[in-house]
Amino acid sequence: MRFVIAVLSIFLFFSSVFSGSQRAVGTTQSVIEDIVKQNVRASSNYTLLSSSAEKLVLSVEDYYFKDGQLSMTGKAQNAENSMFIMKGSLDELYGWVLLRDRKIAYEYTTDENKKVFVEQVPVSKVFCIDDFPGQYSDADPFYPDFIPDRAIPVPHIGDYPGTDLNKLQSLPGAKKVLYMDITDIMNGTEPKSQTKDDVWKTWQSFASGYSMYEVNVTTDKAVYQAAGTPNSGIAKYYNQTGRSYSPVNAFGTTSSSTVYRQNNGYGTGRTGLHETGHLMGVYDYGGTGGTYFVGIKEFKWNTIMGNYWYGDSWGAEALYQWSKGEYTSANVKTDFLAIANKNLPFRNDDIPTSVPLKFTGASQITADNNYGQITPNTDSDDFDFEIITATGHAKLTISRIEYMGGGMLDVDASILDASGKVIVTNNPKAIRSASLDTDLPKGKYFLRIKGGAEGTPQNGFSNYSSLGYYSIAGEITGGGTAITPKNILANRVRIIPVFAGTQVKIDIPDECKIDKIALFSIDGKRKFYSDTRVNFIDFSDLGSGIYTIIIGIDGMNVVRKIIKK
Repeated sequence: MRFVIAVLSIFLFFSSVFSGSQRAVGTTQSVIEDIVKQNVRASSNYTLLSSSAEKLVLSVEDYYFKDGQLSMTGKAQNAENSMFIMKGSLDELYGWVLLRDRKIAYEYTTDENKKVFVEQVPVSKVFCIDDFPGQYSDADPFYPDFIPDRAIPVPHIGDYPGTDLNKLQSLPGAKKVLYMDITDIMNGTEPKSQTKDDVWKTWQSFASGYSMYEVNVTTDKAVYQAAGTPNSGIAKYYNQTGRSYSPVNAFGTTSSSTVYRQNNGYGTGRTGLHETGHLMGVYDYGGTGGTYFVGIKEFKWNTIMGNYWYGDSWGAEALYQWSKGEYTSANVKTDFLAIANKNLPFRNDDIPTSVPLKFTGASQITADNNYGQITPNTDSDDFDFEIITATGHAKLTISRIEYMGGGMLDVDASILDASGKVIVTNNPKAIRSASLDTDLPKGKYFLRIKGGAEGTPQNGFSNYSSLGYYSIAGEITGGGTAITPKNILANRVRIIPVFAGTQVKIDIPDECKIDKIALFSIDGKRKFYSDTRVNFIDFSDLGSGIYTIIIGIDGMNVVRKIIKK
């Protein structure tokens, strides 16, 4: 339940001289039990820590406690320039109180024994105000030509299709939500200052930067409200310029990042990613350039948590990635992907085994039919094909296809023969796509795609954050889809939650003969049946639980499990 503008008086006591030491508050259970016991409402009081120094009375503006998940935000009474958050569960609580006028902050953390401690910390540890040395982009001349208008069913990929900007969703049905609150930059369905294309690009960047996670980046307030506070984070966009800022580690509360409008979607998108990086719990990455790392021009690479404005002169090959501070001058070694993973689950590998390249006509390989995603759970994606004449030729380009403000993939591609020997490989320096052009004798082959690395992790970048969507386009002469045994075909059947909780996609190789497709609940009741090929099964009317999908292929039964949460 949620109580807006309720009041919680929390008594916190600290020694008048800060010693830097932690002070015990209690256990996660005792803290939550006390909050529930006091039945948080207007003017309620609660003693959190009994000691002999200062008493802080906090006014709760938003309160959520449901299914063991706690979230509170608000201000200190009689301290207008203040904030606080408290969030978590019996497993872990986290929070802080910020008194900006007094330049004081107190942070609450939980140890491995579920004991809660409070410690005075620097203000910058809980609240980041970004002041970049320069913001250079007045126009958006670098809209990349590797995002054509194509039929790939990924909402945030492609040119602006004219849809309502207030209803954008990158992963409909996902449990976790990142809400782009664009209320202030919109006048109904029309942007106040920027173009519709700018707002679209801002959302594209935001969605691209988090596409390795099972999270719905949305501009739809109703979607955010339905997700619930513990499953959500907010970035509020304002129709004015200024220094953007964010509370730290505030995902799962109603405390939001503040993102001021830049001159175009490219700039505003990167700013939104940077600020929500703080919201996930990481800080500015410094090094060469000072507080904000300015990147490595030789490789056109920078961390999005550095000064990304230095990439404006790098054109469409600019690469902004999450980082764990591998570059030589890094002053922060925090593993962003792991920190954000505490709030957001990683996406599954969409191609766990090899799949056939899909030919259009005799030789064409089109991006519409050949694409995939590199995630933290992906080692590589393999696409197989066969040269069926005496000699053939492969000329392919593999490109990242997410908008460059948040498209984090650098492509490394190779062609291997049936024994696994590398025939040709390509990962050009400071170019995000890979191109393969080679003659091939008769035989079976694999096109292998993985996240690229360039230079060294110290002077360049590793494949740590080379993640995202790619497409394959080109031509293979003398070739065709490899003919594979039935059991190999069965392994290629994929069940993909395209719209989690609403629909699942059934991806079955075209050469398979379908006998049946059936869906059963855990108690054995049949919920769906078809004796012909279908591409989707609708789950919207089914309850939560484990379901079994049985697919009959050429006399074999392929069994897959799926969980609806």
